[in-house]
Amino acid sequence: MSTTKYAVRPTTAFKKDYKRVIKRGLNIELLNHVVVLLAAGAPLPEQNQDHALSGAWVGYRECYILPEWLLIYRIEDDVLILTLTYPGTHSDLFGEQTNCRCLSY
Repeated sequence: MSTTKYAVRPTTAFKKDYKRVIKRGLNIELLNHVVVLLAAGAPLPEQNQDHALSGAWVGYRECYILPEWLLIYRIEDDVLILTLTYPGTHSDLFGEQTNCRCLSY
């Protein structure tokens, strides 16, 4: 039985993106495994390249599920809730600089 340090709260945008990932035929268990590790407060393996973001994304972190499959998340202040933000490719997320929908939840 695994213990969790953080409650997982997916945003509405994440829920839509989760469905899109399934439709694309990606192995959703890879994403689920990373979420379990993050919720437990465990460090991610080096291959996931977990790192803090900057600029408009300050306070968020990004990790790779696969080389072209990203997860952006943040851990909120005292509530300690892991907020899942956006799985997708770099082109999906950063293709349009004006489309920062994951910041408006």
